[in-house]
Amino acid sequence: MLNKEDLRKFRTDFWTEFDLHNKKRRTANNRKIHWAQYKSGIKDIYFRLDFTTHEAFFAIDLQMRDSSVRELVWDQFMETKTILSKYIGDEFELQPNLQIEEGFQIHRLKWTLSGVNIANQSDYPKVLAFLSLKIHGLDAFWFEFSDLFNALCC
Repeated sequence: MLNKEDLRKFRTDFWTEFDLHNKKRRTANNRKIHWAQYKSGIKDIYFRLDFTTHEAFFAIDLQMRDSSVRELVWDQFMETKTILSKYIGDEFELQPNLQIEEGFQIHRLKWTLSGVNIANQSDYPKVLAFLSLKIHGLDAFWFEFSDLFNALCC
């Protein structure tokens, strides 16, 4: 089991490498951004990238406290999931009504790469490719369809 300092070092090393791996890549609208912290631009819609001791994942989290708004946005994602899967990949898991540590429910779409470990640097190329593909695919999707979601939330 890793102690907190070792885990922090592995996380810092990986995300530094992720930034370098994606440094020259621009968004669909030709902006330069920090890919690991890609923002949706819409309150309560979050894009998550993570790498742990047992998996790497990319997720879209809908964290609206108003359940009716969350359901409306979820329904829009369900209507566009075929298109979304073309951009990001079709191997995603739907997690409606997921209870999170903060004590409230969210809806999540999650793409997972299992069997990798942040402490194993030989896993880094596979995880870099996986997460980069997901976030760049999301960027292309979001460039085309974010207005649909923005109209629902604002």
